[in-house]
Amino acid sequence: MHRRAILKLLATAAALPAGVALARAQNQAIRISTVSGFDGTVLDFVKQKSPTKGIALETAAYRSYEALAKAIDGGQIDGGILGRTQLAEEVRKAGLNIVPVGVTTGSPLGIYSAQYPTWDAVPAETTVAIPNDAYNRGRALLLLRDRDAIGLREGAGPEPTLADVTRNPKRLRFVEVAAADALKALSPTNLDPAGLAAILPFYAKLNGLRPADALLLEDKAGPHASVLAVRGADTGKPWIGRFFDAYRTDEVKAFIDRQFDGLLVASW
Repeated sequence: MHRRAILKLLATAAALPAGVALARAQNQAIRISTVSGFDGTVLDFVKQKSPTKGIALETAAYRSYEALAKAIDGGQIDGGILGRTQLAEEVRKAGLNIVPVGVTTGSPLGIYSAQYPTWDAVPAETTVAIPNDAYNRGRALLLLRDRDAIGLREGAGPEPTLADVTRNPKRLRFVEVAAADALKALSPTNLDPAGLAAILPFYAKLNGLRPADALLLEDKAGPHASVLAVRGADTGKPWIGRFFDAYRTDEVKAFIDRQFDGLLVASW
């Protein structure tokens, strides 16, 4: 750059009002990445608003939680958004020093029924269809435990099985089905239709169900919510507060509600 051009830029900066100059100086570039397309969509929306909160958000997508977690740990990015469960698993596998610093979004699994309007109306010995894969079966059983519908063996972990059920006051009868078939289990056309089904949010939305229709629903800020994770040494960095100032707004929440219609929800 020619000397004259440099002097012109310096003069322009000097002429800026103090508040504007300070705002520009405070717009620290922050690199936040994710894996989920949904969380990436939200991040891109937040990116448009971030300069008003003193940061310039830079976003990218990784192909796996393993790659994302290692990038956070290695300092290639400042932070990443991933599920609490995925974060704990990557930390366990690789001994990474990354920690959650706040929730962002959730995608709650629910217990739905075509026969009963409330959980209290569910009679004894009702059949419950739950996913047959370990991760989502665990989510269903943990939800039932957290709502005091069943008891689970102490130490059952994040992926309990039916063998871990220790208390079942309604004497619920469980049947395991593919996650995509859980809603079909409720159909009255079945010879033995289930009275209840644990349905993932994607399949619920696909069939016109909303979280408000569930008899029981996972906590939107619970173990399966997404979080911002950073290196352990960075938990006190000022940019984290600025990031959440930009993320946790009524405008962002309205965007999530409008864009995802219950498939993804704000967790704050």
